[in-house]
Amino acid sequence: MSFAVPVSAVPILTDPPMLAALAVVAVATGRRALLWSQTPLHDASLAERTVFRAAVGFGLLQFVFFALAAAGVLSPHSLQIASLLVVALCGYDIALLSRGAARAGKEFLRQRIPALGWVLLLAAAAVLLCRFAYLLCPPVDYDGLFYHLTAPKRYLEQGGFVYLPALTCSNYPLGWEMLMGVCLALVDDTSAKGVL
Repeated sequence: MSFAVPVSAVPILTDPPMLAALAVVAVATGRRALLWSQTPLHDASLAERTVFRAAVGFGLLQFVFFALAAAGVLSPHSLQIASLLVVALCGYDIALLSRGAARAGKEFLRQRIPALGWVLLLAAAAVLLCRFAYLLCPPVDYDGLFYHLTAPKRYLEQGGFVYLPALTCSNYPLGWEMLMGVCLALVDDTSAKGVL
């Protein structure tokens, strides 16, 4: 099985929507998993619940790539089908989170923000803008090229997990690389870089 890494000609049009969608699906997946496990989060604030849901969701989404690779059926097509199943399973949660985010945004805009708050918001916006510019560039860092992107690419080429003797780091537990593999198969290499 051959797999050619898609390369986006205009990453500004493909990468931000993919990463935003991945984050929304992760929060929705985390919400659904925490509801099923009956984990009490009533005393947590909205921000704490969202961060906890995202952490659980990203952790679970890694297993989509992992399960397909372990079963030997890993391909962009199988990842598309699995992604659609996850979105369908969490569709209600995605709708609830979208309404909640809109409501929280309106409440935030109604608040009177002190001067220090504006300074912190502008500093955070500057950092995010720099990160955004970095995300639009092709991967050039050693770790990213050596194993973060190469290991998932090799697994996609082989249709599952294989021993990669030249990539020693691929023998360690790969968590975020599994999410990078999803982005690599569904969109392109620059969106995969955005996962880290």
